[in-house]
Amino acid sequence: MTNAKKRLTPPVLELLQYYLHKTKHSDLSMRNKLFLFLVVFVVLLILGIFLLFVITGTIVPGVNVIHQDFKKDLNTAAYDIATQYGTLSAHAVEFANELSTSIEQKNKKMKRST
Repeated sequence: MTNAKKRLTPPVLELLQYYLHKTKHSDLSMRNKLFLFLVVFVVLLILGIFLLFVITGTIVPGVNVIHQDFKKDLNTAAYDIATQYGTLSAHAVEFANELSTSIEQKNKKMKRST
């Protein structure tokens, strides 16, 4: 019966029971236990207040700043790409004109020689 009862007990409850039993017989004085309780309580209180501020929107954890920086970086990258594409297009048109002129000149030379 005890084995079945142990198997039905979740591991979390077993762990809690173990620590409760251990703390009853621990060497910590009441003063140290109260200090530890105070530290845990203050940390939880500060975290609770911070969480309340985040939920209500009083403190926004930097999402807007990151979003604005990312948007600015994307805009500058898009502008640079557009500028480079424009320069490349201008070079391509210039190259096409030179190529067509060169082909026409060679074609005229071939017609003269024949």
